[in-house]
Amino acid sequence: MGNGQGEPRTIEAVANDGKNTFTVGAPVWNHDPGRLRTGLSLYGREVRLIAPGVLRVPGKSGAYAFSVAAAPSPCLSDADVDHLGESIVEETLRRGGSLRNGRSVLAEMDKFGLGDDGRES
Repeated sequence: MGNGQGEPRTIEAVANDGKNTFTVGAPVWNHDPGRLRTGLSLYGREVRLIAPGVLRVPGKSGAYAFSVAAAPSPCLSDADVDHLGESIVEETLRRGGSLRNGRSVLAEMDKFGLGDDGRES
């Protein structure tokens, strides 16, 4: 896995609890099995497992990345917790990923004084 491309794997099943079973190797878990299933149905079950904790699903014009873990972890629904004002970093840590529109990301970068290239200005 040292080349950054990861280890090739074939997904055998994605369970509702987020358990992803491969044809060979230990399973991994992710917090968005529905989104992963959609990607697999569109682009096939051949994926790459990149350390640490990223499952890469090749797509039509790039790849989709899913945060994965070696063991299940509790996943709170948005109804369980008030996340108003949560930063993109906090959301990523809580959910294993983030889904924000571009304007929201740019506004947060501006809030923290980061330029267009992501470096402090």
